[in-house]
Amino acid sequence: MTTEERRQVLRELKELYIDANSERQLNMSNRQKKLFMSVANSSEPSAMDAESVFAQLHGICLSNIGDTMSRFWTTEGYKSFEETMRMSVELREDFESKAN
Repeated sequence: MTTEERRQVLRELKELYIDANSERQLNMSNRQKKLFMSVANSSEPSAMDAESVFAQLHGICLSNIGDTMSRFWTTEGYKSFEETMRMSVELREDFESKAN
């Protein structure tokens, strides 16, 4: 990846995940954001620096998703969905066993 390509990817990631009110704004510490921005604002970000912030951003994404999912799994809507899926599996198994 060329320096210009790295700069473009960093700009796109910033707009999508870092900027305030961005489409997929991540919950991240000020320190993490400053580190990302120092690389993103660099006129010639090195491959090593870019890879480092890409890996950091990936980890933050996974952490944010894990946090969201852990709260989602406790909702009544998810519990209802889970029960419906369990009953669906039981019904399918019943019909399959009777068909044989």
